[in-house]
Amino acid sequence: MARRAESSKWPANGLPTKRESPCRLLLIIRAPPYTPMVLIAKDVVEKEFLSLPRDTTALEAARQMKAKRHGFAIISSPAGSPDGIVTEWDYLSKIVAEGKDPSHVKLGDIMTSDLVSVDANAGLDQVAELMARKGIRRVLVLKDRRVIGVITASSMLSRLKEYVDQVSSTIARLQSPMM
Repeated sequence: MARRAESSKWPANGLPTKRESPCRLLLIIRAPPYTPMVLIAKDVVEKEFLSLPRDTTALEAARQMKAKRHGFAIISSPAGSPDGIVTEWDYLSKIVAEGKDPSHVKLGDIMTSDLVSVDANAGLDQVAELMARKGIRRVLVLKDRRVIGVITASSMLSRLKEYVDQVSSTIARLQSPMM
């Protein structure tokens, strides 16, 4: 929101004349709360995710995934480090399509062990490009080599929408007539 300058050099609309420095205008405009121009992975990460041991049955995992409303589970080693991921696609392609009984299938047998991860400070553009290139919808986020969460395609789109709405609102406010 702009304030009128106290100086008599300023016209009634509160904007500097061409002789005034553009920096002076910046000094009298109260900027909105800091909005980063680049979103990074830690801005979008979902810190709550389902982590299950590899000996969990697919049936039990499906029940927990349903209860938590997650479409995936991170499979962890006995030491707690991530060993793989199981997604809805793994259920369809490796259990349902093959006619297997999910109560007899262990997550360790159907998990995808080639995990894809990014650093917490990676730009969201890099994350999106990586997901598109690999054809995946989930990426682990690491900080100091530890998993701090997961970015999903839907969480990224949701956060980007919020960001675009915020930027649009700021632009509209800055373009509105100053009082």
